Amino acid sequence: MVTDTKRPSDNEKITSTEFVTASVLATPGQAVITAPLILELRKRNATNRKYSRGTRNSQRLALGVSKAAYRVSNSFAEGFWSFAERSDNSAHNRRDGMVRDSLRNGSKGIEKGFNELGKAPGEITRRISGRTVWRTFRMFTF
Repeated sequence: MVTDTKRPSDNEKITSTEFVTASVLATPGQAVITAPLILELRKRNATNRKYSRGTRNSQRLALGVSKAAYRVSNSFAEGFWSFAERSDNSAHNRRDGMVRDSLRNGSKGIEKGFNELGKAPGEITRRISGRTVWRTFRMFTF
């Protein structure tokens, strides 16, 4: 009798490299044969974004600004969600726990929010090339 530890169906997608072992169950006195089957996925090639001539920097900057705006709004959501979860846990743990732990819960929520907020400027600066900054600097100084 042949058994597989993992047998994906035709519709199921394999998301990472998985090791599937197949084994043959033998009767007493016979050897058990085990052979590993290694499935590897072909990765799709990453395609670069396409820009019209002269619009690359402005489009990259706009993408950075939109991702930074997402980070800012997400930082508020992350902070308030952390505060709400911690306050709920405090209320379940002891009487008036939400009130007693409100400063600690608030500071943890602010910490998580600022941690996410601190990533926003990097989204913009990552998209500006050094060459563009240098050309702008030279134009204003010379």
